[in-house]
Amino acid sequence: WFAGQLEHVERAQMPFPNGSSVGTISTQQLLLDAYRVSVIHGTAPIQGLQRSRAVPTEFQLVPLLSVLGKDRARLLIADDVGTGKTVEAGLVLAELVARGLVNRILVAVPANLLEQWADALEHFFHLAPTVVAGHLLPPLERRLLPGQSVWGSYDVVVASIDYLKRRPETVFSHRWDIVIIDEGHLAARPHQLRASESQMQRWQFALKAAQSVPHLL
Repeated sequence: WFAGQLEHVERAQMPFPNGSSVGTISTQQLLLDAYRVSVIHGTAPIQGLQRSRAVPTEFQLVPLLSVLGKDRARLLIADDVGTGKTVEAGLVLAELVARGLVNRILVAVPANLLEQWADALEHFFHLAPTVVAGHLLPPLERRLLPGQSVWGSYDVVVASIDYLKRRPETVFSHRWDIVIIDEGHLAARPHQLRASESQMQRWQFALKAAQSVPHLL
């Protein structure tokens, strides 16, 4: 009775299936498989898992759980070698993206891990990263309008920390929501008496990221 006072309600009826229109069993199976995949994490309180191929172990959820409910995700992930730190960082990233807290993403990695990180972000977390490097810059810039910068035009960027450390002012003249520094010990503050220029520049890049960006892994 109350609903009827607010709007006109009519009985709905679905038409019966058309017996003359029969699909293929393979198409039906694809539909059912897609539905099963879509609800794998459907009841999980962690939103990022709903769009993730990663099936984390319990300990890989610890970094994610430690940043939930905080205004800023500031975390050093220091698990042992081979324990899946890339997945752990990706789970935090996927959660921040799913909650609408992060859109512009910069991942600084050793040069030999560029493709590995780009593949992991795309495969496990359905992000579309752009790898930025000196030899890749010309084709990337050809896609842009005059005056546009690769640092401002691509939302998910993976670049070598040794490439980034030489241009921090340019990189951070654009807004980033999160910076992930893989192998973060390489950007630790060096010993002042024996610091090489390269070590000092990596540390200064990490310091600039910490000062400029809300979320840092």
